[in-house]
Amino acid sequence: MACHEKTVAVAPSDANAWYNFGLTLSLMGRPLEALGHHDRALPADSKYALARFGRAQALQQTGQIAAAVEDYGKFIAAEPRHHEARSYRLFALHYLPDVSRETLFAEHVAFGRSLPPAPKVAFANPPDPARRLRIAILSPDLREHAGAYFIEPVLRHLDSAQFELYLYHDHFREDAVSARFKGLAAVWRNFVGQPVPMVEKNNPRRCARDSDRPRGPHGTEPAAALCPATGTGAGKLSRLSGHDGCARHGLSLD
Repeated sequence: MACHEKTVAVAPSDANAWYNFGLTLSLMGRPLEALGHHDRALPADSKYALARFGRAQALQQTGQIAAAVEDYGKFIAAEPRHHEARSYRLFALHYLPDVSRETLFAEHVAFGRSLPPAPKVAFANPPDPARRLRIAILSPDLREHAGAYFIEPVLRHLDSAQFELYLYHDHFREDAVSARFKGLAAVWRNFVGQPVPMVEKNNPRRCARDSDRPRGPHGTEPAAALCPATGTGAGKLSRLSGHDGCARHGLSLD
């Protein structure tokens, strides 16, 4: 926070500085303050489209859904290939009472068609039916979150003789629920804040060999390298957009 404050004090006309300050405030659960900071970014540079995206997220956090959807739309008009913003907008549409199910469905179909096709990859995982199946999950929800309460019982009852679990968290918050997930995993790693190239560079195969990372009972490798493709499949982690400020979800089977 001190760094943000110093930056905007030194460069009060820097739209990027106000935008990043706003994002930090949103992550800290202070969306009203975040909204004010994004409102400072917009007049600082009218061409800085990300300020509109940040403002939309803050509006959504404060329950101003119609205004958030409007701002998402303005940002997407300027950045039509920003799929994360499209995902946020789709999520927000569920909370507008005048949006019909048919419209929601059509919006989701249009979003799916706007995504690039998943690349064809030849996977090198050995097709040995006798070995344990490695499962890797990448998600921002491995914490106190509704999604965690659905997936935790499934993971807790995995037969460790048949499955080996690798969990990759993508959120700054770790809590008691995260600790329980750590206890279930052969490998746990947090990728929060890391850009796509860095995540892919530090792919799970290399992560498993890091001496400072926990290992499974047999010191085995994790499932696969992160892949920028959407969708799921054997030997890769998919990357999908989230709706709560984190953009990565994925499943890998190897």
